[in-house]
Amino acid sequence: MTWHARDMGALMSAIMILRYAEIREGALRIAGDASLSRPLTEDATELNSALPEKFFLYQDALRLEGKTLADAADRQQPFDIADSYGRLSQVCVRCHATYRAGR
Repeated sequence: MTWHARDMGALMSAIMILRYAEIREGALRIAGDASLSRPLTEDATELNSALPEKFFLYQDALRLEGKTLADAADRQQPFDIADSYGRLSQVCVRCHATYRAGR
């Protein structure tokens, strides 16, 4: 999730002027950047084993909302885009707030 803060800014700019192709591209880039790996075994990496399951649930939600936003851009539905962007932003804020609060 290295670049999603920058990508969110670019996405918001594209949404404000309804550049549908840029919205789709940005939404899919954000969805694809959600790449924390769930631990598969007891001896998983230190970072991922230290993360609670809710971070992975937020990641799943980020992927879903990114794809939903891309679909709305494909359909060129500005109100659906606004709703989808709102849900995508909520996922980001909730995840960051949870992390800052100590999980």
